[in-house]
Amino acid sequence: MQKVTQSYYKWVDLQEKYKNDLQYYQNKINQMKQDFENLKKSGASTEELSQKQKELETRVSEYQKAIQDEYTQKTNQILDEVKNKVIEYAKENGYNLVLYEPSVIYADELVDITPQIIELLKK
Repeated sequence: MQKVTQSYYKWVDLQEKYKNDLQYYQNKINQMKQDFENLKKSGASTEELSQKQKELETRVSEYQKAIQDEYTQKTNQILDEVKNKVIEYAKENGYNLVLYEPSVIYADELVDITPQIIELLKK
């Protein structure tokens, strides 16, 4: 399942988008940290620094939650798509059972449909 999912173009695209979004948020956080350091150097009051620190922590938490929520949902959608394609393939090709790799101790390569599923997902 992992091999199939990782070769699916939608998964690859999602991972690239995730990486870009993560970098975007990290840049925003870095800028806020720099602003905080500049405020400290400017001789700001303890109250101002405390308020800015709380704001920074709140933003970091919001960014983390936003990206986690978005990508958890998108990841689940892709996994459901892959699962449905496997079911579709199995039904069309007369398979009565498709096993997920961690549950299998041994299987001959003849029964491995991973390459066929990867090709199906490329269409």
